[in-house]
Amino acid sequence: LDVTAGDEREAALRRREVHLQSLLDTVPDAIVVIDAQGKILQFSTAAQRLWGYAPEEVVGQHFTILAPAAEREGIAAVLRRFLETGRGLTDRVVTSVAQAKDGRQFPVEARTGVAHSDQDLLLTIFLRDLTEQVTAEERLRDLNAEIAHVSRQSAMSELAADLAHELNQPLSATSNFLAAARMLLVRGEDPA
Repeated sequence: LDVTAGDEREAALRRREVHLQSLLDTVPDAIVVIDAQGKILQFSTAAQRLWGYAPEEVVGQHFTILAPAAEREGIAAVLRRFLETGRGLTDRVVTSVAQAKDGRQFPVEARTGVAHSDQDLLLTIFLRDLTEQVTAEERLRDLNAEIAHVSRQSAMSELAADLAHELNQPLSATSNFLAAARMLLVRGEDPA
């Protein structure tokens, strides 16, 4: 019996598995693979860094363990709706809140891919931490508010300068007129 072809297929399968593991280890975004029941099957190295869990702590757990308790039912409902209708997960980017092992919450952007293998359904969720982006947006809003405040102060200063100029002209003219009138009176000229 010639087993060469079988050995070659097994070697090719091992190469693909090693290649897939290499991808999971090097992709900068977190990758979580779940089944149709929502159980975590794979947890990438980036996901480990982001959530602080080791793979053995989350593999086999329901994927909602990665979300805050208040968000879990809503997230599970999205999966149920997708399984019923086939829509709602793969056709959009979802932003949500995740919760790390230490309780820290952070914003994430999620994209989901679907793979059918025999009778199994696998969902690959790509998650990106949005903490830096949200922080930058908040800083930009703060700077814009500060610029608007400085602009209003500058406008008020210009208005005050214009008002002072407009008041200074008639007051100077009145002062000059009174000085001239005093000089005429001192000289004894006609007071009228």
